[in-house]
Amino acid sequence: MPSNATYCLVVLSGIEDFEYLGIYYAEVVRMPCGRKRKLKKIKKHKLKKRRKRDRHKKKLR
Repeated sequence: MPSNATYCLVVLSGIEDFEYLGIYYAEVVRMPCGRKRKLKKIKKHKLKKRRKRDRHKKKLR
């Protein structure tokens, strides 16, 4: 699977679950593959309170 497709999936799920983070996710798509970690950092920083709910969502998927 090419990295672009992976990024697209991340972006779509990002906008769906965290609409206010849409800008950050869009930025990451334009970046090269090595910047994937930056996305994770932003998520952790912005979503400390949501982490519990997020984990539950992942289990349901």
